[in-house]
Amino acid sequence: MTNVSNHNYLKKLNLDELPKCPICSGCFSYHLSLHDVLLRQHKSYFNIYRCGSCYFLKILPELTFNEIVSFYPEDYYSHQDYEAKEETGSFTHKIMDKLQDTILDLHYNKKSSSGLFLRSIAWFFRNSIACMPLKQPKGSGMLLDVGSGSGYWIEKLSRYSWNCKGIDIIGKKSDKNIIGDFLEVSFESKFEYIRVHGVIEHVIDPDKYIMKISELLEENGECHISTPNSNCLSFKIFKKYWIGLEVPRHLQVFSDQNLVLLLKKYNLEVIKRSSELSSGAFISCIYVYLRDKFGIATPHPNVWFFLVIMFLPLDFFMKWINQSVNMVVIVNKKNNRQTTSS
Repeated sequence: MTNVSNHNYLKKLNLDELPKCPICSGCFSYHLSLHDVLLRQHKSYFNIYRCGSCYFLKILPELTFNEIVSFYPEDYYSHQDYEAKEETGSFTHKIMDKLQDTILDLHYNKKSSSGLFLRSIAWFFRNSIACMPLKQPKGSGMLLDVGSGSGYWIEKLSRYSWNCKGIDIIGKKSDKNIIGDFLEVSFESKFEYIRVHGVIEHVIDPDKYIMKISELLEENGECHISTPNSNCLSFKIFKKYWIGLEVPRHLQVFSDQNLVLLLKKYNLEVIKRSSELSSGAFISCIYVYLRDKFGIATPHPNVWFFLVIMFLPLDFFMKWINQSVNMVVIVNKKNNRQTTSS
């Protein structure tokens, strides 16, 4: 572990240096200091501030793009190209890939090549895939995956009548997958479905992201957003060891309430809120705590897989009571008549 920046993250800001909350214009106050307890990529501590009105959490002072890029290891999970590793990928990844295909086949009423055992598991986990269109397009069929990484999901969904595009700052460039800054790239069309999975907590200006998403969404189209929810039980239990914080890669953390406020600013109406099945979330928080306190070693992948399975009933229960680490918010765009009447 080595410092990747000379920035003085320990500096606490004075009241006159603090910006207003971008969601509600409330006042920030110091909440806690935290180092990279999850990946241990950085030794420095970072200061998290909380809005006194809507409880929005944000790292301050704000970080620069170059600093942020340095926080991501090469093997960061969202940048792994599982398709390119098909021959060498782990047994777990191969099973998960096949299971996801089988679940999608189930939703789209497509004949699956999987055996009866895997189809039975797929039926049991049929509601476990979050931020995914699970029915045929109604309109243009244009789909945008913001934060597409290697293009893993756009390749999958292209098999089910969706005309897919993806964009990420890092990833695998292709005809379907754009590598670039979402805020700077111009799109020729609007989209019936926009997927924003594990993105807005990472970006420098989530306000502008939501504004552009609203501009790109077709009338009656849907945007599905998944992001950690600070208003969940595991945050109250684990506090700074909660994996949803993921300092310093998560520049801010929303709650189910303040995210709705931000979406409403840009004419986006929430039609459903739910929890994502966060497999292994509780055991991950426990592990991060034990490693930071007692220095325990990382378990062997097979042992870790067993622990995740063992805690899966608890993860399902957290999803059932809407208390998972990650929330899923589904929005559509209000039409002009609705906006005028309101």
